[in-house]
This record gives sequence, C-alpha cells and structure tokens, in this order.
Amino acid sequence: MKWREPWLASLKSQPPFQPLGPRVTRAFILWSLVFAVLISISVLARQDVALREVASRWWVVPIGAALMSFLLYTVWWLSPRKVQSGPRGIVVTKGDELVLIPWGAISSYEVTSSGKLRIAAGPGGEYSLTLPRDAPIREIEAEMLDMTRPAGRAQ
Repeated sequence: MKWREPWLASLKSQPPFQPLGPRVTRAFILWSLVFAVLISISVLARQDVALREVASRWWVVPIGAALMSFLLYTVWWLSPRKVQSGPRGIVVTKGDELVLIPWGAISSYEVTSSGKLRIAAGPGGEYSLTLPRDAPIREIEAEMLDMTRPAGRAQ
C-alpha cells in the first residue's frame, strides 16, 4: 500500500499553525548559528576589513534566520502525510518526520465508512490516516490482515 493523504484532510489532522512555536525557535537558533559562522568565515578570509564593515553585515543573521525558519516551517506544515507499507510496518512521513508503526505492534485496525484507516498500536498508540477516494480499500484491508495475523494461524 502506498498513498498520500488528501491535502485538506492532512492539514486538519495536525496541530494548528504556530509560527512562534518550539519547532520554529529551534530552527531560528540553528540558522542563526549557520549564518553567524558563514559571516565570520567571510570576514576572516579577507585581510583588510574594518570593524565598521563587520558590524554592517551582522543584520543578516537574525533576518536570514527568521526568514529561513519561518519558510521551512510553513513548507513542512503545508506538506501532506505520505503512507507506505514495508516489510517491517507502516511508515508515515510528513516533511522531515518519519513514524514507523511496526506490524507486530498493531493490535487492531478499522477502515471506516468515512474513508479513514484507524490503527491501534501498542499501549495508547492510535493513528488515524485518511484514505484518498481512489484508494484500493480491499487491497489495503487484505495487506493489513495478512501482515497483522499472528504467525502460524492461517485464516
């Protein structure tokens, strides 16, 4: 099985847009360090640099870091979730994040009439994945049944 969640359904199933949240703050700190190192290297590479010239370049650090962190967060937030199955489980990707739901951890699943695949995995792990309209539901159910069936118990 392999599909991409419908875009609007993927946006609804995630936390609200937080342009000043912890993800953006971490990215801002990282990009600030990157820009500061780049400016320091460019200054040290030149032989005759006045202190006034160095100070005039530092405005790039906070502005560039803020723009990069906000832009990358926005792209991540707007990206849909992709769902794939493999030999070890179901992999859900969104931007730079991966979630693996191992086949052995899936205790139950259900394909609802509203087009959602609900998976209960392990203690307290519940996942709701929206299927696209053209998803092969019978194939998905057959794979789920085949992969979650305990070994040695043929049905």
